[in-house]
Amino acid sequence: MSFTKSSLLATDTQNIKTGQNFFSIKGTFEGDQDVLCSYQVGQKKIMKENGNDYTRLSEHIGKYPAVMIAPNGH
Repeated sequence: MSFTKSSLLATDTQNIKTGQNFFSIKGTFEGDQDVLCSYQVGQKKIMKENGNDYTRLSEHIGKYPAVMIAPNGH
């Protein structure tokens, strides 16, 4: 959610459940900031904070710092 992409999969399409054509994930950051990420095949990814669309994904990246620690090196 912090980086607007999966840390494990290369493309957004790979995050979609078999037999579906979209995914949606919602998280709440400290301070009650609700963030929604959704993607539908053939359309652009949508990121929202507290119901408000970001114009560009770069507006969100860096807003909520995160560190990824994984034993397999991803």
